[in-house]
Amino acid sequence: MALAAAGGGCAAASDAARPDDLLKAAVSAHGRTRIEATDAVLTMAERLAEVGQAAPAERIYRTLWDASGAPAHRHVRCAAIRGLARVLGPAAVDDLAAAMAGRDGQVAASAMQAAARVPGQDVTRAWVERLASAPAVVRPRIVRILGRRGGPAAAEAVLAALGSDQDAVRRAAIEAAGGLATPHAVRALIGLLEAEDSGDRAAAEAALARLQGPGVSAAVAAHLPEARPAVRVRLIQVLSARAARDQADAVAACLEGGAVGVQTAALKALAVLGGEAHVPAILDALVAAGNEGVRRSAARALVSIGPGAEAGRFVPRVVGAMEKAGPEARCALLRVLSAAATPRGLSAVRQALGAGEEAVRETAVRVLADWPGTAAAADLLAIAKGAEETKHRVLALRGYIRLAGREEKVAERTRMVGRALSAAERVEERRLALAALAEVPTPEALRLALAHMEEASLRSEAAAAVLGIAEGIAAEHPADARAGLEAVLRAVEAGRLRQRAERLLERLGEGGR
Repeated sequence: MALAAAGGGCAAASDAARPDDLLKAAVSAHGRTRIEATDAVLTMAERLAEVGQAAPAERIYRTLWDASGAPAHRHVRCAAIRGLARVLGPAAVDDLAAAMAGRDGQVAASAMQAAARVPGQDVTRAWVERLASAPAVVRPRIVRILGRRGGPAAAEAVLAALGSDQDAVRRAAIEAAGGLATPHAVRALIGLLEAEDSGDRAAAEAALARLQGPGVSAAVAAHLPEARPAVRVRLIQVLSARAARDQADAVAACLEGGAVGVQTAALKALAVLGGEAHVPAILDALVAAGNEGVRRSAARALVSIGPGAEAGRFVPRVVGAMEKAGPEARCALLRVLSAAATPRGLSAVRQALGAGEEAVRETAVRVLADWPGTAAAADLLAIAKGAEETKHRVLALRGYIRLAGREEKVAERTRMVGRALSAAERVEERRLALAALAEVPTPEALRLALAHMEEASLRSEAAAAVLGIAEGIAAEHPADARAGLEAVLRAVEAGRLRQRAERLLERLGEGGR
């Protein structure tokens, strides 16, 4: 600490002996002494630079740089190269370039950071001039520095480097161009979307996605009409990544008569960028699609837009589109109605249950089984009891059991599970119903679970349901809980269910058996 304090005072001293002693200690001492001396002379160099004494500050930084080649002292080299950049400005280019060419990545990174931060267009011009003669390993780093510095000279050099035959330089230029707020960068990067090299194309797309400045998204959208399909897809992806909602109309225009890849990209983008005004175009694309991927993408876009649209307009539009749609499109539109979940939509799904196509009928059942809320409960129970197709009965009953588990009124939940148990034809659905019953803390639910404990195929599930219910009603209905637990002990000879029953009986004051 004493040495560090001395460094602050020596910067303004006329006697140079003390600074020289500190510098000698910083390069030749060991342990704590060297650390403190280094901190002191770095502070001294900063103070010298602040008062305009660049030469002695440079001497300190160069001495530390030359004496700190060991990996353990790389932090000193990093500080020294940053200091040289500050005091020398454009004259530090050679030193910084040499540091960037070295094997130590941390030192190279510090040199790049320093080169990017030193202010002044004269510094920028120095780096531009250095670019052509720099070693191959340094050139990409200089391009990145110029991208960070910005300004007309830097922008011109970066854009020129886009045509480099050196892959690393070209990729660095593409990355750097993404930080240039200039129309020239937009045009150059869009041109690279047609590059033969897939890496260049991907890098250009990423750079366009993050490019800042007014009018960038509009400039990208302006190239959509004339672009080849593959490039149009990339432009659409750029607009989506930019969240360019003001260009959603241009994206929607790509739906009409577009190639499958273009339509799919546009629909995926409209899920992000689109609004209610684009629903008609999306519906038209879905109805006309001969490709399942396009239909799926259109449906996802509608589901994304639906919550923000006016239900009184959105759902009737979807229902209207079903009237002119083929079976595959109707199936997709039925799933959209499930996401919207309005009475008008539910009515349309009910109507689809009588469709002539099996795929449409099955989709309608699946949509009802996933319907939010309990509005479709009665429909599902009716299908579970009376549908001709076994698959439909199973799907409907599973959906009904799911709704029963979400019913907030425990009495109604108990009744719904009871109806499901009565309607179930397979043991799999009865097990699901009993699992739902375990969450209903009422004596009525307990009696319902006990009634199924004698069935060998359901004994474990029924016992688990009894235990769950007993735990929930033990405080208010201890006698009912005790009777249920004793029934479990009579039916289950060993295992975790019996252990749970014994522990709960102990808590009720009866002691285990």
